This record gives sequence, structure tokens and C-alpha cells, in this order.
Amino acid sequence: ESEWLKLVHFHLGQYPTTEYQALGRDRDWFGIAVDEVVPRLTELFPYETPAWQKWRNRPDSDLSGRWRLVGHQPGKGAYDGTLTVAASGDGGYSVTTALTFADGTEVSREGSALLYNGHEWRASTSGEDGRARQVMALSSDGSRLSGRWFRPDSDVVGGTLEAARDDGVTRVLAVTPGHLKQGTIAEVTVSGAGLSGELELGPGVAATVRESSADRIVATVAVASDAALGAHAVRVGGVALNDALVVYDAVARVAIEPSQTIARVGGNEGPIDRVPAQFQAIGYMAGPDGEAGSADDVRIGVMPASWSVDNFDEFAAALEDAKFAGAIDQSGLFSPADAGPNPARHMSTNNAGNLAVIGTVEDGGNKIEGRAQLFVTVQRFVDPPIR
Repeated sequence: ESEWLKLVHFHLGQYPTTEYQALGRDRDWFGIAVDEVVPRLTELFPYETPAWQKWRNRPDSDLSGRWRLVGHQPGKGAYDGTLTVAASGDGGYSVTTALTFADGTEVSREGSALLYNGHEWRASTSGEDGRARQVMALSSDGSRLSGRWFRPDSDVVGGTLEAARDDGVTRVLAVTPGHLKQGTIAEVTVSGAGLSGELELGPGVAATVRESSADRIVATVAVASDAALGAHAVRVGGVALNDALVVYDAVARVAIEPSQTIARVGGNEGPIDRVPAQFQAIGYMAGPDGEAGSADDVRIGVMPASWSVDNFDEFAAALEDAKFAGAIDQSGLFSPADAGPNPARHMSTNNAGNLAVIGTVEDGGNKIEGRAQLFVTVQRFVDPPIR
């Protein structure tokens, strides 16, 4: 209970404005937190439990060795590669990551890592493309790591990470691209560890293997015009990755992810950098009811799109927000404008704005548009390390 009470005191010390903000000033929030919430949290999440004792007594995992990596970076695409881990002698590890993107770009980084509480992986790495941090969780059997990497100076930029021990066990980890249209032919890469055996992509999808190794299989894939629609399992030698490949007939709608987010102005010789926003376009196929936008729509996956921004509403148009708040590039990365007053704007206000982010996907001669909302706002002047 004393630990939960410290958490209440910490929040009041870290965010003293809680006392007079809405939902704080109109009630005895501190009394409620101390007298009602703390006892309840103590009951639900005690310090000592049988599960915690069992976890503490389990043997430590040695993560040394070669791991296979797969992931996706919004705005850049899918990648696979390796994570090489070696014990450093101080309870930590030295790590080397080598990634190859679907567009052929290669990225190598080296650094160090620690494993907290036997399951939380934290690594700091650097390479020619800059620094990166890894945050992953270790599976209970010690064979998998999953999480993400990001830039320490801009955590908007980063990607997912899935890693599996390269221990001779066949594991199918990813398929690139992850979606194919009926009646088309494409090159497909299956990434994994210990890959061996026949490649199967589901009914109506025929594969001719061109290259094969324990790490990846590259095949020319022909999708029949009547191939089964929806998610297919991909199998190598009988080992399957479920829902790995989506076969679709047409893109019925496009959703932009995130659907609503923020970016922050900055720079302009000031001490606080800009905070960008990264978007990607997700294609959907109409489900059994044939109607786009209904509950049975089938997610196809990330699709290439052309990008633009516009004023979100009439008020934004009156202030010309789209003219001043920033710009988006064709990777879906929005870069906000300079911080500070702008004499060119009404009342010399700053470059904040309320924008519509528009991603347009082309499919069979049709253009399908998706929209998201982006608030471009001012700097975060108090930026705690945990938020």
C-alpha cells in the first residue's frame, strides 16, 4: 500500500496543476485517491503473489545467439534481418542488428541491451542512419521477442520488431507483400528461421520457388482470378503462419492510421524540436454484405498512397491552416512548421492548425481516398520521460 501511496504523491508533485484543473478542482480528488483508490489498487495488485514468486524463481534466460528479425516501418515498408546477441559479462548483452528493407535498403546498427525482470528487453543501438532504441518483451518460453524500435529524438519514427531464435526450429515469421489481388502475378518473400520444405500459400495461390534458404524463400506467385478471398495461412514444411497473406478482389475503402493524432511546431532557433506525425493508408475489402464501411469489411493491409493535407473544417479554412501549419511528404510523414508568432497569419498567431490528412490509393484505375484528422499544436514545454 505504501508504494501505491507514493505513486499518488509522485503524480501531484509531477503535475501540480491537477489541483485546479477540471475534474480536480470540483472534488476532493486527493482524498478519493488516498482513501479509496490506493486500498483498491493494493487489493488488486499486491506486492507479493504466488505468480510473482514463481516468476522470480524461474531460471534466467540466456539470449545469446542469432535471432531472425522481421518488422514494418510506416512510411518505408517491411524488412527482415538478424539480431546477433552476445553476453557482455556485466549482466547485459552486446547486440548487432542487420535489416534489409523490401526496397533493398540495408541498415546495420550496434549497441548494448539489458533484460529486466527476465522478460523486458531494452537496447540502445547506433549506425550510419543514426541512433535507435529497442523495446521488446520476451515470451515465456524464451524463444520470441516482440515490440518496436524508435528514434530517441523522435519516437514517432520507428517500426515493429518480431524476433525468433535461430535454433533450427522451423518458424514462419512474415510474408512480403502481405496482400495480393486476384488474377495477378507477384514476387513474394517468406521470412523465417530454419525454413525447409514445401511452400503453400492457400487455395488458388500457386508459388514457383526461385530462391530458398533457411532464412527466406523468394517465389513467383500467381493468384487465380477465383482464388479464395480473405486471409490465407502460409505454410513451409507443414509449419504455418496464420492470416499471413490476404487475397482481395478490390479496395473498397481506405482508412488512414492513426485516424486522429497531433504534431507540434518547433525549431526556429528555439530549444524544442518539431514533433512530426507519420501516417499510413490501410486498404479494406468489402465483406460478405458487399458494403464498404460495414462491420464485416476485411482488412487488406498497408498500401502505397499519394498524400496531401487540407483544412479540416470551415474555421481552419478561414485561418488558412493548411497553408501555414506544415507539409506532408509522399512517405506519409508530416513535418510541422516553425514555432513562434507568424506575422503573415491573422493576429500574428503561431503555425498551429486543424488539418485533414488525405491518403489516396489507386486500384484498378479507381482512386479511393481516406482521411484522418491532425492537430498541429504548440510545443510540449514540460516533457517528462514517462508519458
